[in-house]
Amino acid sequence: MRAALVNSLFTQKGFTPIDRTGALVDVNSRPEDWVATSARLGFNAYTNGWGTPVGGLSTEFFPVHWLDVGGGAEFFNLVDFQPPFGIGIYDLVTTIGGAGAKISSTQGTLHVRLRPRAGWTIYARSRVASLSDGNLFQDDFAEASYEFRPGPLHTRMGAAYYFLALAEDAPLYRQVPGGPVTPAYYSPAALDVITWNLEMSGRPRDRLEVGGEGHLYQIIENSGLGVGIFLYSKLELASPLSVLRLDARYFTQNRGLTRQSNSAGSYDALNFILGYDRRY
Repeated sequence: MRAALVNSLFTQKGFTPIDRTGALVDVNSRPEDWVATSARLGFNAYTNGWGTPVGGLSTEFFPVHWLDVGGGAEFFNLVDFQPPFGIGIYDLVTTIGGAGAKISSTQGTLHVRLRPRAGWTIYARSRVASLSDGNLFQDDFAEASYEFRPGPLHTRMGAAYYFLALAEDAPLYRQVPGGPVTPAYYSPAALDVITWNLEMSGRPRDRLEVGGEGHLYQIIENSGLGVGIFLYSKLELASPLSVLRLDARYFTQNRGLTRQSNSAGSYDALNFILGYDRRY
């Protein structure tokens, strides 16, 4: 069982910031080797007068050592939506619009993981969601990957396919009459992406871990290409319970995507995150 208090501040140029305070309890159980369950219950309160319960249930089965099958249902605020395929450029949410428009989601997920041979993993997930603005969401993800045998460097290579579809455009959020406007979330009519992945990590010193990821994205709708490079370093301070981490992320693509498969021009993003994690 894990209890947590969370505070988040959503800001965007031209809009008044929105602050959120949340409380939640996670319960995870493994009563038998072949089954695991988890549950979450919480409540979020925002400074724009929005308050909602959140929560979900999930179950995963392990009938044999090479197969995992699971599914679950969840109700949550859209600003907590999990990134579709691991790159924030295509997150469903634009944060200030999602929080300001007070949009929640009810979703169901099914997944399967196969390990046919040593080092090989095949993973597939399908997800459908109903948004409180009346929109319907669906996405599918499949990946085949190979993890090299343990050594000084942990290395994983893989290829993945991702599909996203929304029934309607995202609503536009305007905080004050005549003020700036932002979408409540990212809303292509359809998005097909093939991704080639390389991940590497290692521990050059006892308390230091470093790693990186390289991703090549092929956007099928408009023949666009994207490249993502993520680097991190993680330093244990007084103990493994006290960790300082620095992340650097870069993404570029030669053409973006709007609805009806129209090109939206090139895009570049650079992001740094410095975090401290202390556990008791």
